[in-house]
Amino acid sequence: MEVVPPSNQDNDFVKKLRLYAECGIPVYVVVDPAEGVCTVHTAPQRSGAYRETERIPFGEDLTVPLEGRTVAIRTDDLPRDPA
Repeated sequence: MEVVPPSNQDNDFVKKLRLYAECGIPVYVVVDPAEGVCTVHTAPQRSGAYRETERIPFGEDLTVPLEGRTVAIRTDDLPRDPA
């Protein structure tokens, strides 16, 4: 799981996303306090992309599929970046 710092969005949204998919990391979650959304990427492809992407706004439960189980994380109290 990554929390996106305001100064380094390209690193988490482009570079790491591609690298993690290429390496076969099964789940990559990006928490974006600026947008108030969590993005869950699953089904990695060797081409450097994930086949499935789900965006969960802060306030809804974040469900992370893990091997043999699912973890639910409440996002109600996640801090937002000041506008």
